[in-house]
Amino acid sequence: MTGALPIGDRSPRELQGMVNPDGNHPLMVRIPGDRPFWLDIVPVTWDRWCRRRDVTVPPGIDLMSPRVGISFDDALEFADELGKRLPTTEELQCAWGDATWPWGPHADPTLGRAGPHRWGELPEVGLHPPNPLGVWDLGAWIWQWTAEGTLFGGARDGHTESFRDDLRPVALRLASDG
Repeated sequence: MTGALPIGDRSPRELQGMVNPDGNHPLMVRIPGDRPFWLDIVPVTWDRWCRRRDVTVPPGIDLMSPRVGISFDDALEFADELGKRLPTTEELQCAWGDATWPWGPHADPTLGRAGPHRWGELPEVGLHPPNPLGVWDLGAWIWQWTAEGTLFGGARDGHTESFRDDLRPVALRLASDG
């Protein structure tokens, strides 16, 4: 294993989809653009949440499932505790890309939320493959808080599926400047 190379020594193409290329952003990818930034490769999991909070995971929930049902204020506080922030809507749109879906122009049930997921259960993160930038579960089945206090995600048509009240599909991803 080699040490991390400075980002300046890598081309944007080399950085695309690479997790933690500078060695200082675990489980984050660098999203290119006019103002590059770092974004979590997956939504915050119950495991990650419980390491910072004294909470009990609901029965039947896998620790590697996204922490859903979170309020905006709790999302802000969690991000701040880790020295990170919530991504802006513009940043999440940049990570999503120009296509209707993060993986391309057509719905594909094998890649994301083109239909119901596992019968109303809360699946693990990483169930839907990464987009070309290395961000997993975009366009999947959860909505994510933005820095503006709005929700981003799910299908572009705004369709949501019904969940048990304690499994509302509102989660969070963290970002850092970059």
